[in-house]
Amino acid sequence: MNHDANGGVLLMQVTGLGHAGLLIETQTSRILCDPWVNPAYFQSWYPCPDNRELDWGSVTEVDYLYISHRHQDHLDKELLASYVHPSTPVLLPDYPLSTLRTTLTSLGFSNQITPPAGVPFPIGDDRILINPQIGPSDGPIGDSTLSVKDDTATILNQNDTHLTNLSSTRSFGPYTAHFLQHTGALWWPMVYDLPLKAKQHFAQLKRSSQRTRALRYARDIEAAHVFPFAGPPMFLDPDLIGHNGTGDHGESIFEDPDVFLNLLRDQTSTTRGHRFFPGTVVDMDGDSMTVTQSLYSDEQIERISQDWGAYRREQILLRQRPLAKTEHAGHTPTCTNHTVLPDLIDWIEPLMRAAPSVCAAINGALEVDVQDERILFDFPARTIRAARGEQPHYRFTIPHSLVCSVITDLEPDWCNSIFLSLRFKASRVGKFNQALYAFFSSLDTERMAYVESWYAKRDDTNATFTADGWTIQRRCPHAGADLSQTGSISGNTLTCRVHGWQFDLETGRCIAGGAATIDATRAATVLPDGDTA
Repeated sequence: MNHDANGGVLLMQVTGLGHAGLLIETQTSRILCDPWVNPAYFQSWYPCPDNRELDWGSVTEVDYLYISHRHQDHLDKELLASYVHPSTPVLLPDYPLSTLRTTLTSLGFSNQITPPAGVPFPIGDDRILINPQIGPSDGPIGDSTLSVKDDTATILNQNDTHLTNLSSTRSFGPYTAHFLQHTGALWWPMVYDLPLKAKQHFAQLKRSSQRTRALRYARDIEAAHVFPFAGPPMFLDPDLIGHNGTGDHGESIFEDPDVFLNLLRDQTSTTRGHRFFPGTVVDMDGDSMTVTQSLYSDEQIERISQDWGAYRREQILLRQRPLAKTEHAGHTPTCTNHTVLPDLIDWIEPLMRAAPSVCAAINGALEVDVQDERILFDFPARTIRAARGEQPHYRFTIPHSLVCSVITDLEPDWCNSIFLSLRFKASRVGKFNQALYAFFSSLDTERMAYVESWYAKRDDTNATFTADGWTIQRRCPHAGADLSQTGSISGNTLTCRVHGWQFDLETGRCIAGGAATIDATRAATVLPDGDTA
């Protein structure tokens, strides 16, 4: 047993809590990371496999709490209020915005420790490193990783984070274990008005890019052991069960962990992958490791892993009736049947006027259909009004109750509420526009000012960098990442590590077939006589 006479661990121990939840134990510290058990996003998402039978009273008796970011499948307010003592110190990522800090303070967690970003920091006899990502496409404007080192092992909890600069994280190693997301958390293409074949095509591309990105991170970090986690969720509502896994007809983006584990086994020779369930206990000493189970038996894990679809169908049958009376009832909040246009004008139009660069990047109109209302967000004019039959670039159809809910709560991040619920429909003309979703992630003064500043700086479209004989535009045309930091070149192919988009440098075209293009030319070579070739 990996415990002393007083119950403390002798080696580093990590226990899976389901989804992105971890309990990290060293000889001197217990760190609770991203615990989630209650349904999220208007009761759309559920942890998979079911983690309700964990001893939550025990696992939440900790020395530190770490919440990587504000997404509801990482920040379970009900669980924190029920189980974690508010005096527990919080290890808070050094974000430029106060949203996560304010949310945790409102729950009573005022003892907050903010280590400097990307710098090793002592806690007890151990050292940690928190690496926050702060671009508008990083989670709810902010996502982070946590590395922990003691005398016996070093681990990286990457959860959902799209790491762009690996240097500080890599230098904290070498790593014994790497916990990373292997599948996505997105509504594209499932909610979009597209032909089935198009949805299947785009979903297949997305699944491929997700697993390839996870494999690239595993290779970059070079841990001895890799544990895929942080998804996918399961959907139990009859309106949403078609999104489980790869979907009824291959039109969904969610992939089960064994797909990635098989890829990892085939593509790497020095890293070993492991299944990671609620109750999986990992004991580490250097590169040596033992993995045991405390909730699901090995036989149950094997059965579930052989057919995740059958497991989810069992869960639907077991839980659908009680859910219909309790949990599912929550996805339609109580709402008076009033028009929402005046509230949206009062709330959001001042934010549009304060964000000329963001609105210019959107460069089109959005129609939001809410019950019988047709509401036009005219981003070029920075106004909101009733639609008059225009042909908008973008369209959302959202249940009236959900719009009422975010209005009542003044929820600043619709991605972290409406959009990830998958309880809406969307359509667009042309390519994906990151600025549109950045706008709807930033519906308060502080967040909008930050995103506006980011887009204003991004407007320098002439900025370039030189690498491997190429002169390339600095900003990725997908989400604006700095390619001088996030880009890698192999032959004539440039890959942006943030979302896995690839471009043919000879033609500038997006290899995945999207409409985005990149400017790239062969860099001039300086000859010995000072001429160029």
